[in-house]
Amino acid sequence: MDFSKTFPKLPEGQIIKDFAEFSGLEINKIVKNIQSYKTINKQDFTGKATKEEFYENSKTYIFDLLSVNWSLEVPPYKVNRFLPNCLENIKSHPGKRFLEFGGGLGVFADFVKRYTSKDVTYLDVNGYASEFAQWRFKKYGIDINFLLTAQDDFKLPHEYDIIFTDAVFEHLDAPQQLRYAKKLASYLADGGMIIFLVDLSGHEEDMPMHYDVDIKSLHNVFEESQLKNLVGVNTFASAWGKNCNQNMNWGNHPS
Repeated sequence: MDFSKTFPKLPEGQIIKDFAEFSGLEINKIVKNIQSYKTINKQDFTGKATKEEFYENSKTYIFDLLSVNWSLEVPPYKVNRFLPNCLENIKSHPGKRFLEFGGGLGVFADFVKRYTSKDVTYLDVNGYASEFAQWRFKKYGIDINFLLTAQDDFKLPHEYDIIFTDAVFEHLDAPQQLRYAKKLASYLADGGMIIFLVDLSGHEEDMPMHYDVDIKSLHNVFEESQLKNLVGVNTFASAWGKNCNQNMNWGNHPS
């Protein structure tokens, strides 16, 4: 499948149209909020007592997610740009159980379900974004296992053959990052792989909900968990295997 940049422009994206139906907002208002998401999120975040309250109760954080998920075609294009051939490697992996850890709007989980024969599981915390994801799955009859978890810990029902996480760990403080990395590795099935993408921009004034990420320490956790690096060492986009002997082509990875 061609993952070239052929997706629709922002106002025409299907996810935008779905969110307009879900939220009752007009599309021009949604686009305006997307274009100013950092400003409105900063205001919303500073008005909340804790980060947990922000993620559970914010009605503005979703515009951050929509800024990179306005169409079903955008996430796979982005992922394949960061990790070339990633989607083909997911599709060809012999394992069936796929978990998106921190699924957000559910757009990537939706795409994997449509593009592959995997048994797809979506996991995130309770909030406006996960409500929208669940609404979309039901609207389109998408057979995806839907899991919600607490913000301070998580427990999975079983191991997974592929664990995918993108732009999640920068929302966790440093001890939680290390703990979650170790725990994710423990839920990886033999022969499985973790696809690990992290925003390394760190804490910024206009993104106060983000934390700094020590990517070397997180990769060390994977190594200590007996995972083998498949691509991307000490960089924002990487993949790790547990006795994963499948021949994979990761193309020209941007280090």
